[in-house]
Amino acid sequence: MTKLSVLPRDDQRETRRQAIARRLRGKLGERRMSQTRLSELSGINSSGLSRRLNGLMPFDIDELEVICYILEVDLDEILTGIANPRHPGGDGGSSVVRMLPRLDSNQQPFD
Repeated sequence: MTKLSVLPRDDQRETRRQAIARRLRGKLGERRMSQTRLSELSGINSSGLSRRLNGLMPFDIDELEVICYILEVDLDEILTGIANPRHPGGDGGSSVVRMLPRLDSNQQPFD
């Protein structure tokens, strides 16, 4: 007689969105940076950033690029979980405000 294994009804596997959020939260902790500071530097509003970092909403690629620049981490590492030891460090994100546009849903044209 063969025994049947019963799987849990709700799958406990991590989604890609949750894995990306977990990796970013880890990098925030390593850098000792608050979500508030990341929100200020990236231009992503704090409630939207919180939902994304908790895996409730997905990041778009532009947001991920800005956040990875600020946190001095390779985008591939955040997407795959595989570190790139040759990724160059930056200046701690201090020039991100000058170099990258703010991600703002109410962006006004530059005059």
